[in-house]
This record gives sequence, C-alpha cells and structure tokens, in this order.
Amino acid sequence: MANSPRSTVAVHVYDLSSGMAKAMSMALIGKQVDLIPHTGVVVQWAGTVGAGTEYFYGGGVCTTPAGQAMTMAACEVIQLGQTSKTEAELRSFLLQISPRFTAATYNLLTHNCNHFSNEVATFLTGGAGGVPGRILNVAEDALSTPQGQQLRAVIEGMQNTMVASNAANQLNPLGHVAAQSLNAPTAAAVPAVPVAPSAATTHATADPGEGGALDLTALRGALLEVDKAEVEARRGCYGTAAKLGQNIIDNPGEAKYRRIKMANAAFAKKVAGCTGGTELMMALGTFAAGGTGWGWLGV
Repeated sequence: MANSPRSTVAVHVYDLSSGMAKAMSMALIGKQVDLIPHTGVVVQWAGTVGAGTEYFYGGGVCTTPAGQAMTMAACEVIQLGQTSKTEAELRSFLLQISPRFTAATYNLLTHNCNHFSNEVATFLTGGAGGVPGRILNVAEDALSTPQGQQLRAVIEGMQNTMVASNAANQLNPLGHVAAQSLNAPTAAAVPAVPVAPSAATTHATADPGEGGALDLTALRGALLEVDKAEVEARRGCYGTAAKLGQNIIDNPGEAKYRRIKMANAAFAKKVAGCTGGTELMMALGTFAAGGTGWGWLGV
C-alpha cells in the first residue's frame, strides 16, 4: 500500500450568510459570528484531471464536481493533505453512513453539513484531519448568549414541529439540493423545487424602537427566493443588506442609519429589485413605513 497512488483532500468552507452574519450577529445575538458555515469535502482523485469531486450534506448525501455545489465561491479552503483511500472505498463508506444523513435527520444545530464533512474528512485521513472546531461548533458558540438561548429554543421548536408535520426537517439550508444515488457514477447535484414557506408565515411589523422577533421561517423562505436570482443579483442584494446592518452596528446612536429610503437608488436596484430582496429585509426585522421608507427593528 506504500506505493499506492494518493489523492488530495481539502475542506471547502462557504458562508451561507454571504457576509450578513459578520455584519448583523452582534445586534441579533449579542456575539460576533463571522460566518454561517457550510462545508464540503473536495477530493482530487489520483490520476484524474479537473477541480476534483465535492461531497456534502444537502437533502441527503450529495456529490458534485468541485465548485458546483454552491452558487458562491468558497471563503476558505482547508488543505488536509493526502489519502490512500480509493473512490470506491469512500463510496462504500458513504453508503454506510447515508441513513444517518438524510433530510429527516438533519438538525441545524447538532447534525448538519459540517458534522458530515468532519466524518468524511476523518475517514479519508485516518483521523489525522477534520473540520476545525471553530467551524464545527459555530452554532453552539453563537447560541451561548442569552439572546442566543432564546433563538435556540425557537429553532428547536420549529424543527420539532416541522419533523412531526412533514416527516423531514425543512430547516436544512440545502434541502432543495437533491441527494445522489451512491450506487451510480458520480454526477452533479441537481436542485429540486425549493420548499415554499408556510402560508401561515407572517412578518412582524412595529414602530422603530419597539424591537421585533426574528422570523426564521420567513427568513428561510426569503433566502430561497433570493437564491432564484442570478449570481450578481444575489451578491448585490446580500452585500447591500449586510452593509445596511453594519452601518447600524458601527453607528448605534444615529437614527439616520435605522431608516432606509425607498427612493435610494442602490436599495431599489440591489435589494427591492432582486427576487426575494424585500422579503429578506422584512424577515430581518425591517418594516414598511407609509410606502416612503423602511425602519430597522430589533437593534
């Protein structure tokens, strides 16, 4: 086995919030969180060309050519070295663990894509490498504050309700990515139709200063809507929303940063003009004010 061809292994890290966590986490949970990580394990199999194959946990165990798993670029690539495992051995391992990684078993806090990546990386490296704790435990760390504990209760309650009613956990942020057949040759992940938010979902409205609850169901629905837009439109929407949140954090005493003029050209084009952009701002705690502007709540 000493002379067997060896393949390279890396963990690709993506920020599902596209910068919004870094800008808004302090206001929402009282703790700085730099990203909401999704990870995939990328293997460049010995003797192959191209970017490699990415393995990740979406609506089940998924595989895709590296770089095609997400609609955003990786914000970090963690090199784990080489493996002597073959592709056939990895696929056999994935078949063994796949019953534990389905849409129904997903848990946003304790059993997510990062836990899957850690198991795969540990298998490939013989325990020598894995997903760093700063990524693996980000949910536990982020929800350790008093505000975070309240958010945890909301998330867990929603998960329990959704599992009971849908026989699957719809909080999976990649639940609209179809799982792959592990008995078939590697193929690109094919998105299924996104799950629409519940018709019962409501958006809280209030006056500035009253504060507002973060509607996680509405937020997920809005993010899925934004996900339908073109890449540049998504980037513009997320970037503008993150900047607006950062302005409030940097200038907490200035009322002008708590209102957004509807006539603002950048806002109208990049947020209101993007599919799901208005819904995203509502879910984050904004409210319409007489059709002339927006006020920011909860900060």
